[in-house]
Amino acid sequence: MRFPCRMAEAAITPSSTDTSSSAKPPTSRRIRNPQPGRKTIHAFSHPFQISIMKNHYRTPVRRGLALGSILLASLVTLEAATPVWDGGSSGTNRGWDTASNWNPNTAIATGDDVSIGTGALGGSATAIGGMMGINASYTIRSLTLDNTSGLFPTGGLFIRNSTLSTPTSNTLTFNTAAIDAIKFQGGSSPTVTFISNTSTANLTINLGYTGQANFSVAGGGTLTFDGSNNAAAMLTGTGGINKTGAGTLVLSGVSNDFAGGLTISGGTVEFDSATRLGSVAIANTDAIVIANGTLRLTASSGSFNNSANRGIRVGDQSSVIDVKNSGVDLSLQNSVRNISGQNGVLTKAGLGNLSLEGNTYSYTGGTLVNAGTLTVNGVTVGGSSSVAGITVASGATLRGSGTFNGNSTFAAGSTVNVGTYAANAQTAAIGAMTFNDGLTINGGTFLIDLAAPGSSDLIASSSLNISNGVFDLSNLVFTTVTGYSAGTYTLFSSSSSVVGSFGSNVTGTLGGLNVVLAFGNAGTTIDLIVTSSAIPEPSTFAGLSGLVALGCASLRRRRQSA
Repeated sequence: MRFPCRMAEAAITPSSTDTSSSAKPPTSRRIRNPQPGRKTIHAFSHPFQISIMKNHYRTPVRRGLALGSILLASLVTLEAATPVWDGGSSGTNRGWDTASNWNPNTAIATGDDVSIGTGALGGSATAIGGMMGINASYTIRSLTLDNTSGLFPTGGLFIRNSTLSTPTSNTLTFNTAAIDAIKFQGGSSPTVTFISNTSTANLTINLGYTGQANFSVAGGGTLTFDGSNNAAAMLTGTGGINKTGAGTLVLSGVSNDFAGGLTISGGTVEFDSATRLGSVAIANTDAIVIANGTLRLTASSGSFNNSANRGIRVGDQSSVIDVKNSGVDLSLQNSVRNISGQNGVLTKAGLGNLSLEGNTYSYTGGTLVNAGTLTVNGVTVGGSSSVAGITVASGATLRGSGTFNGNSTFAAGSTVNVGTYAANAQTAAIGAMTFNDGLTINGGTFLIDLAAPGSSDLIASSSLNISNGVFDLSNLVFTTVTGYSAGTYTLFSSSSSVVGSFGSNVTGTLGGLNVVLAFGNAGTTIDLIVTSSAIPEPSTFAGLSGLVALGCASLRRRRQSA
């Protein structure tokens, strides 16, 4: 059986409002609807009306308008009516949500697909200057803005205090080199929502004059601002960006100079260079706000510095800085503070290194090193009223010298490398870490340098708990430098007696000398005793725990002398 296949048709008739002698007579052009259910919008050099004829596919025919000076409207399902666009070619009111722009005067409803200028205009199309405006909230299935035919030499899309969104698994594509192809205006915060889609925007987005523009990427969606194919493609203006939703916003390919700051209120913002993160022309303590999300550096190699003018604030929910790849360094040159009224928590993720240097990091919710390396370069981490200190997880590393406020914990499987660092490189062997509000050691590996007796890396704390039987020489990796010799090295110190006991491995040799791990100074220090002769009698180390092997050796010596 065969079925007839007919295309939906529309007649487009230019209006004859031009009475000049050079005016062209009205003509009617008939076009075929190539994809029923989609709106392909054409621009003409005259005002025009669109007549929608019968649709033989039984799918609703919708109408919309795209001009070089575009007023973005939504879409409506048309029956027998013949709507006529009679506004927007001049004047200031070019909004789709304005009923008076249509004849009859009926407000436009939410629609499906909007395709503007995608290869349908040809070289003879005349672009009309201006901007398209969205003053109300619309949900559309997809939007394509294509400047192939030169529709938007200076125009673009305005979003004023409203929302433009797409539902699941669809795309907003902006493929135009127009200046300010998308602008956000208004005193409040307009929103563009991308839900589970991938969109590459090779364009300039002007973030307006005040406030922040909201970009919501839900589900597993990804929105990419990538200027790699267009040198002018960037995020600019005095406004800022607020990223919400569980998806990912990618900033890559171009240096952005938006001045209003970046707020991550959900999901992830990825960047491949610090220049993607906005202007650093003036100091801004709110330049990056991580309220409940992740800031991720995705570069595959190299070192990157966050400007001293670009301050960071963190909240008491998930505030993550992720240096994704091993061998990559990100240095924070400014302070990290609390979001007002919150105890900010900073979480380090990713295989790379994050360095804190140059200022005081006064957030009070604690620091979680979940992966990779956190380097402290002579700074104080945590405010004086910190409710938590630093926690180094299994597989993660803390290195450098600095001071930590709040009670801190080293997990079994963690690594602590004490030393002096600058610009992500070790500059001196000997360093110190100080924990003002207590430290608990549940295991881990400690890398410690030994110079002359009395000169070594030091971990000092107001109180120290080494648990029971989980800490001994097997947790310590020593490096000897110039001056190493027999004597006493203090490795850990506490303002009060150390809590806990050693494991069984407390004696050994290092650099041809005998070593013993012992409690010292009335039980407030953990010392390494280095000797060049036989190991002394156990009575020398009255506070030493776990010296069964030493006791046996002493007994044998006494029997031989008898």
